[in-house]
Amino acid sequence: AYFILFYPLIIMENNQRIDYKRGKVERYLKKFKHRLRIRSIEKELSFPIGTIQKFTKKGRKIDDERILQLYTYLKKMRL
Repeated sequence: AYFILFYPLIIMENNQRIDYKRGKVERYLKKFKHRLRIRSIEKELSFPIGTIQKFTKKGRKIDDERILQLYTYLKKMRL
């Protein structure tokens, strides 16, 4: 019964975390798109070709799973 009462709170916290990470990743990609080797990042993370490029040039949304992968990659690289 305890878990059922607080389950929506757990989902809300996870969504807020994803939104926070999405904001950080998207700001970083937009700010440094000319300095990054976007294709090499996509290749290393096994993204389809043009995933990041479509976001930076056309404003296409990147899905949550890839945002989390990009966030951990950028954090690992300390960028």
